[in-house]
Amino acid sequence: MPELKLQTSQENLSGIAITRLRLAGFINSSTFQNFQKTLDVILQAPPKELVLDFREVQYINSTGMSTLANYRKAFLKAGTEMVIVHTSDPVYGIMSLIGLPDIIPIFSKEEPLVTYLRSGTVGKRRTDTSAAQPQPRWKPKGKAEPRGAEEIETLKPEESTVLMVVPKRDRFTEITRRRLETPKGRFEFAFDCRQALEMFDQITPDLVILEDQLEGSEDFLSTIKVQKSKSITPIIKIYYQGTDLNRRKQFKIWEDAYLIEPFEMVELFALSEAELRQIPKNRQILLHLTHYEFEGGGGQVEKAKELSQKLLAVSGLNKKKAATELHAAFSEAVDNAVLHGLKGDTSLHVDVVFLIDRDKITITVEDEGKGFDYQTHLKRVRENPAPAEERTSVGRGKTGGLGIHLMSRCTDQLEYLGAGNCVRLTKYIRPGAE
Repeated sequence: MPELKLQTSQENLSGIAITRLRLAGFINSSTFQNFQKTLDVILQAPPKELVLDFREVQYINSTGMSTLANYRKAFLKAGTEMVIVHTSDPVYGIMSLIGLPDIIPIFSKEEPLVTYLRSGTVGKRRTDTSAAQPQPRWKPKGKAEPRGAEEIETLKPEESTVLMVVPKRDRFTEITRRRLETPKGRFEFAFDCRQALEMFDQITPDLVILEDQLEGSEDFLSTIKVQKSKSITPIIKIYYQGTDLNRRKQFKIWEDAYLIEPFEMVELFALSEAELRQIPKNRQILLHLTHYEFEGGGGQVEKAKELSQKLLAVSGLNKKKAATELHAAFSEAVDNAVLHGLKGDTSLHVDVVFLIDRDKITITVEDEGKGFDYQTHLKRVRENPAPAEERTSVGRGKTGGLGIHLMSRCTDQLEYLGAGNCVRLTKYIRPGAE
């Protein structure tokens, strides 16, 4: 699980006595309390100059940014300057999207920091914007409009290739083969998951029927569902009698459909044909589909974020900017789902669907909570894209309010569905965008 390491030292910076707090790792919902405790200790005997060194900070969420804004005010009240130095472009980009550089001086190098510290007394210093870390490169570009709807030609079941992954051939498998094999199509067997992966590359199946009892079946499914070129292939999983799927949902990448024994053969045939009819004949129209679910504790949240990064790495988004922004929005949505939706109840789950097509990436995050009055928050974001009111509220000691602004600034489209316990994030793919 990602951690946050903190180390304090007393230094002489070009003749100026400073306290440097070095941070390494992630500032998020699971680590910000340690960050707060460290700042509280420093605040008990505040130095004149406090420099937060962010060179090894890999990510910060809205809770962490609220914490920074709150403590900036607290330290100023105590006669202490608090500034940030050495932020990476991705971290600075996330902070600039909600205007944190307007609250806290942020510098990419120490030379302009020294100039700032020498420019006057605490509370009366001015930042030379030409020397501070640049912000314009991270301003979101205009919202792209989705292309007009086009008619998608789907696969015909009679022309499909089916791969059945089972321990052995028997009466059940033969009946399935005779029913789904067609003169224009293809039907193949694999008898272990390693062989199935090899055959997948060879025949590019349009449908996989997978028996859960096979060793490695979960790994096979996970491998297929996180690969851009393979994940849209539907997988129907067959579970043995008495399987309790709820006990498997600590972290589970889902198949497209499933049956639990005993079931009627006609159910399998109908399900297979229904799945095949949803697949576009041109696979470049729909490139990726991954559906997973996890508990809100025990390291599962960080596992979900790591999987998100893997999916975004092959999404077609620019990795330095667009993918960083969308991952920040996704992380914020997950943190909100766990903190506000599940409210610490680790028996509840968060459900995620990643969908990538030629034009856009859509991520849906749904929790099992009761939802909230999202209309008021969305209205505030739309009427005031610059989150001044939220920045003012965190300055009064509150730690919430920035999350929806962050998600809005990091995406091209932000939507809440149902009671507010489901959020949909959309980012358009712009080839060649930096």
